[in-house]
Amino acid sequence: MGYLYFRTSREVYDSARLDLDNLFGHPNSRAETCLPPEPAVATPEGEVFLALPLEMATWPEVAPLLARLLGDGGIVEVSEEDYGAALPKGGI
Repeated sequence: MGYLYFRTSREVYDSARLDLDNLFGHPNSRAETCLPPEPAVATPEGEVFLALPLEMATWPEVAPLLARLLGDGGIVEVSEEDYGAALPKGGI
């Protein structure tokens, strides 16, 4: 499975996660969520690096949100290397 890698703020990450959870009927909790915290890494500066499965990026519910966030600069696509460099900093 391939991934897309993004950098965003904690606020945008949390907002997008809640939007997706609402779309898919998940409870408002970290225990059951569309964007699990494991592939997300927070930096001390407050940035979040996220690995999103390619398949999920094409889901009809996800693609418009992803396009909007990319279009308005809410998220920025980064390389796998940039994502990997952020990993030792710890998960969210």
